[in-house]
Amino acid sequence: MRFRTQRVVAITAAASLLFAACGGDDDTADAPAPADEPASTDAPAPADEPASTDAPAGDLSGTVVVSGSSTVEPISIAVAEKFAAENPNVNISVDGPGTGDGFKLFCAGETDINDASSKVKES
Repeated sequence: MRFRTQRVVAITAAASLLFAACGGDDDTADAPAPADEPASTDAPAPADEPASTDAPAGDLSGTVVVSGSSTVEPISIAVAEKFAAENPNVNISVDGPGTGDGFKLFCAGETDINDASSKVKES
């Protein structure tokens, strides 16, 4: 069960990063971290190894808010349902107002994950 939960978390995280990073023609992707933020030294886990978690499956609690693309929303709902089945103390809400509206919420710190099905606009 723990491996399965870790796999769901790893897939969700990877998909979120993929959706957030898609389509950027931004040259700042390789820019160093701002002076007031230390650069991350954490290397991601190899793709064939599950990401580790501090709490065993079922012992997690809290809230995760997902918003963004209505196209990606069904995938996020399915992942949320599977994750919640093994972690009943985690409240996951998924909303699909659209990629742009989701990014506005994400940038305002109102969501944890933003689904995106199109390029991120500068604005």
